[in-house]
Amino acid sequence: MNISKSLRFRINAGYVIFCLVTTVCYSICALTVLKISDDELFNWYIVRLAEGLYNQHDLLHQTDFYIADSEMFVGTDAQVIRKVLAEHDNHENTISDSMSLDDWDHVRHVSRGDSGRYEVYELTLPDKNYHMVKIPLRDSFNKNQFFYYIIDVSGYNTYAVSAVQGTYFGLSVLLFLFFIIAIVSGKVISEKVISPLKQLADEVAKADVGTKLNSYYPDEVGILAGKVNQLVARIGGFIDREKAFSRDVSHELRTPITSSQVSLELAMQMTKESDTKLRSVLQRIGDANRDMIHLIETFMLIGRENIPKDSVTQTNLYDVVHESITRNQYLIGVKKLDVVSHVDEKIEVKQPKKLLLVVIDNILRNAFQYTDEGNVTIRGNKEFISIADTGRGFDQSAIDRLSMPYETFHGEGVGLGLNIIKRICKLTGWRLDVRSECGVGSLLIIHF
Repeated sequence: MNISKSLRFRINAGYVIFCLVTTVCYSICALTVLKISDDELFNWYIVRLAEGLYNQHDLLHQTDFYIADSEMFVGTDAQVIRKVLAEHDNHENTISDSMSLDDWDHVRHVSRGDSGRYEVYELTLPDKNYHMVKIPLRDSFNKNQFFYYIIDVSGYNTYAVSAVQGTYFGLSVLLFLFFIIAIVSGKVISEKVISPLKQLADEVAKADVGTKLNSYYPDEVGILAGKVNQLVARIGGFIDREKAFSRDVSHELRTPITSSQVSLELAMQMTKESDTKLRSVLQRIGDANRDMIHLIETFMLIGRENIPKDSVTQTNLYDVVHESITRNQYLIGVKKLDVVSHVDEKIEVKQPKKLLLVVIDNILRNAFQYTDEGNVTIRGNKEFISIADTGRGFDQSAIDRLSMPYETFHGEGVGLGLNIIKRICKLTGWRLDVRSECGVGSLLIIHF
């Protein structure tokens, strides 16, 4: 069975995939929220710090900008841009006095707080990263001048990258642990889910034909159990009709065949010994009658599902073999064929006698029918019985085809012998071994 197509594997795989997708999505959302919260918290902190520094300086009446210290600045957007560039020995001539922070390519507006009073910017230069808080001066004569608080965050960004990498590693470890947990829990869940189905399968395997299955909850398994009950009821009806048909056919066929057999025996007694042609015709009719009786009895036996316990008895193998030889002796006729039995008279086997007789009958009938001259040798003990002939034989590759009903190799008979033998072996648990070669002969062994 392909495990990828089993219901247990599909449930387990679906649960594991669901857990992994959920974990990954949750991790991405958590990282995103953490990043946003971290940025907002940092911006809130530097705004509070800038506001404190702003309140400590009395800059209300300054009309010219000046540098209070290395982190604070009062002036216009263009002036603060030039100051930052000057600290990095970068003197761009494209910075006009009317230029604002939003116009500079290295600046990104981040947030606006306190109803627009405070603005936070990110400045990204080749070797440095800054955050800048921009606060308008209170009662300033020059509306274009602002208080700027600039902080170098290059080291913080490096730490943040390391922290993110550590977070990714931790999430990878957790993802692996979740994967193991998902596999184990998925297996447990899949077993729980399919346990009613396994229970139903076991009940179906143990149930006899016509037995109604137990009731289940009105779920999918309950629906399946109901459909199985309907199917069992239909099959039970078919089997009852087949049994009735078999009984009727057996009775209706046996009665006329028995009558015709009695009539043939009387006709043979009334026929003169000198009338060889008529006696030959009557003999062929009698042979056909015996074949018909043999087939009817065989089909009645192998049509059962199980072997009745009382049919398994201690059986003398020698008696069964010689009874079969006697019954099928007519098939030899005038052939130069010797029948040799090496079965000891004291050998007894505990087997169903009728089925054993049917098997030996069919093997001997084939041997007698398809062997024109030579010998048929029978050997047996408590473990096996073998019948070898020097007949026509058949190709070893044709065994499977000959096991099918109504298949013959030499165009004679009805082609049921080997098929019947295999069916009986399956019913009784015997093992059939067939060896044959064209023009050499055949060997059939039944292992008990």
